[in-house]
Amino acid sequence: MNSKLSFVIISYNEKEYLTEAIESCFKQKINNFEIIIGDDGSSDGSIEIIESYIKKYPTIVKYFVSDRTGVCKEALIASLRVSAVIERALQMATGEYCVILSGDDYFYEGEFFKRGVQFLDSHSDYVTYVGGYEKVWPDQPSVKFYSEFPPDEP
Repeated sequence: MNSKLSFVIISYNEKEYLTEAIESCFKQKINNFEIIIGDDGSSDGSIEIIESYIKKYPTIVKYFVSDRTGVCKEALIASLRVSAVIERALQMATGEYCVILSGDDYFYEGEFFKRGVQFLDSHSDYVTYVGGYEKVWPDQPSVKFYSEFPPDEP
C-alpha cells in the first residue's frame, strides 16, 4: 500500500538526537504515512535505535544502512555520501509526497503536514509546500525563520 506522505530521515552517528527525530514524525497529525530511515553506516548505537522502531512499527518504518567498509577516499566526501543516501531512501519511499530531515532535526507537533497535503492535493499547479523553521543550539538562543508561502486559505 502506498503512503500519502513519506518522512525520510538521513542519519549518521546521531544517536543522541535520532529518537526525537523519529518521534516527531509520529506526532504529526496526519494519517497514512511512512518513515524511511537511511543510515550512512553509523557506529554510535543509532542502528539499535532504528531497529527498535522497526520492531515496534514494522509496517510504518523502513530502513537501510550504507556500508562504509572498503570505501575509497573519494566516496568519503560527506556531500556525495549524503546525496547517495537520500537517493536510495527516495527510491524506497512510496509516498505521494516526501519530506526529508536529518537525524538531528525534528518537527514541532501540529498540523503543518496535514495542511500541506491538503493544499497540494487541491492545487495541482504547486509542487511544494514550505514553512518556517527554527535553529536551536544547546548554548545559544534559537533563531526562527518564517515563510509566508503558501498563504492560509479560508
